[in-house]
Amino acid sequence: ETDSLSATLRLLNDAVKNHPEDPDSWYKRSLYFYQDKKYNEALEDIGKAINLDSLNPIYHFRIGEFLFSLNQSKKASMAFEKAVALKPDYIEAWQKLGELYLIVKEYGKSDSCWHKLYELDKTNPKAAYFRGVMFKDKGDTARAIQAFQYAAELDEKYIDPSLQLGIIYAAKNSSLCLGYFDAVLRNNLKCWEAYQARADYFRRLGKNAAAMKDL
Repeated sequence: ETDSLSATLRLLNDAVKNHPEDPDSWYKRSLYFYQDKKYNEALEDIGKAINLDSLNPIYHFRIGEFLFSLNQSKKASMAFEKAVALKPDYIEAWQKLGELYLIVKEYGKSDSCWHKLYELDKTNPKAAYFRGVMFKDKGDTARAIQAFQYAAELDEKYIDPSLQLGIIYAAKNSSLCLGYFDAVLRNNLKCWEAYQARADYFRRLGKNAAAMKDL
């Protein structure tokens, strides 16, 4: 495998050496470096790609992803903003931008991203899900439930909204949580969060035998 990776890098190095004016050569090598956890090299290469073609939204999106994963949220947001400015229907960039603003608790900006995603694709379950996360984070449980339910309806195999609904209803000691935990586990039998939350629910009801089955 190491030999294979080395061969790949040799090909990428040759492409950069033979076509230094081609931004895609730098871009492709940046992806390789990023996957190999060589973040400084990845950022340097993607930066060169952007210098050669500053109007390519994919390059700005990708450097945003690199910076996001390195917890450089301010620079990442600027990169994602540039990507959507260049390509207003860039769904992945709007989503990442919305997630980033949610993490740093800039809820107004985050909500603007989800609204934009709805305009572009009303059937996008992640837009509904993260909007639910935003409402939950703000303490608006009713609107969070509504958003999570909508996300779950859009894609029944997308377990995150059902898990959140299960956790919310379990905290209310409502048996409605069981249907949502079942929905999660139908799609992912290894979701330990669902087992843990269901066990906690059973324990609070004094159903220790049922709780033990989930632990």
